[in-house]
Amino acid sequence: MFDLKELPRVSNKHSWFVAPPGWRPSQDQDAVAPVFNVTEDELWFIWKQVTANSKRIVAEELQENERRSYHVQLTPMLKFPDEVRAEILPAENGKSTLALYSRSRYGLYDLGVNRKRVERWLERLDRRVMAYRRFQRRQSAESQ
Repeated sequence: MFDLKELPRVSNKHSWFVAPPGWRPSQDQDAVAPVFNVTEDELWFIWKQVTANSKRIVAEELQENERRSYHVQLTPMLKFPDEVRAEILPAENGKSTLALYSRSRYGLYDLGVNRKRVERWLERLDRRVMAYRRFQRRQSAESQ
């Protein structure tokens, strides 16, 4: 089991960490996590879809009750294992956000791979949340 809030930050030269403001000391995070217009449970469901549809990734641990995940994704060329940890968090007014940490297991510098991975996954998450919200609105309109 892991707690991303307590996990020590390894060098920022081969990792990327996003979280809500104030969730961890500001020097620990590289960017502020977005807020999504879905509940924690909905974002957790969507997060699992995004990771399941990613290439060269294995879910090593899913903590359903805590809405935490630990994945290992292999780099495309050399197949080095990179670690990705996420935790879905509540935000104001029934919305949600997340803490997301991606790091290389090996090497001293990642050439920006972890930042790109986090940004790509956040974009995918945002697109899936928007599609989910459109589906909800359509279902609501059809039931009236």
